[in-house]
Amino acid sequence: MSGSARHRIEALAARGDALAARGSYRRAERAYRGALSRAERTLGRRHFRVADLLNSLGVLHKLQGRFADAARRYRRSLAIVRAAPHPPADALATLYHNLAGLKHARGRFREAAPIARAGLKLRRRIHGEGHPAVATDAAALAAILQRLGRVPEAERLYRAAVRVFRAALGPAHTEVAFALRNLGTLCHETGRLASAARHYRRALAIQDRRFGAGHPETALTRLNLAILLRDRGDLARAQRLNRSALAILRRTLGPRHPWTAAARAFERADQRRRRATL
Repeated sequence: MSGSARHRIEALAARGDALAARGSYRRAERAYRGALSRAERTLGRRHFRVADLLNSLGVLHKLQGRFADAARRYRRSLAIVRAAPHPPADALATLYHNLAGLKHARGRFREAAPIARAGLKLRRRIHGEGHPAVATDAAALAAILQRLGRVPEAERLYRAAVRVFRAALGPAHTEVAFALRNLGTLCHETGRLASAARHYRRALAIQDRRFGAGHPETALTRLNLAILLRDRGDLARAQRLNRSALAILRRTLGPRHPWTAAARAFERADQRRRRATL
């Protein structure tokens, strides 16, 4: 393969990464698809770079709420990696992480847990404790365990992940924000509303700086905080936060995405409440 062809693949993949990080998912998909098409044509359909691009598309589809498309991309990527003479352990752990996360998003928590544990075990064998990649896998497993009602184990994993991310990546890293938001949901669900609010606000401060207010991840944290404020009786602030989150989610993810649906449900409930008080 010529150097120019390789350069074009990598340029498109890097563009996809940058657009996805900004929340421009449709444009990111076009870039990833272009890179994948060129990689398949010049490197072959079983090349590891093809598997990597398939994984990137799978992650993007999950963020878009296109779960069936994500599953298809992940399965093909996993088949390529497993067929390699010496499958890269980190690549396998990443795919286990992503497959478990997809099952989590689809509500298949019991199916997700053993996959997430397998990925975490593999990652620990590669890197040992205290590595950010291990903390990422641990936080993902915690989110699944939370849904299964295993709250103490989930909280231990979340808090350990926050400590690792802060030590290894700095206190204002986006991974810290994700872990704090998840810890906030756990505190919220267990009735510790003051702690939940503190975690959500810390996560939101990081995301506003790193992503900007118009990013869907930032919007999700605003939605979580809006629900919490409603539960604490601060209805006016909750309404304002949800409206801003809903506008962002509609624009970036579309009307059918689960996060958009959650913000719409909040809005409808608020409208019913206001009509009932007239």
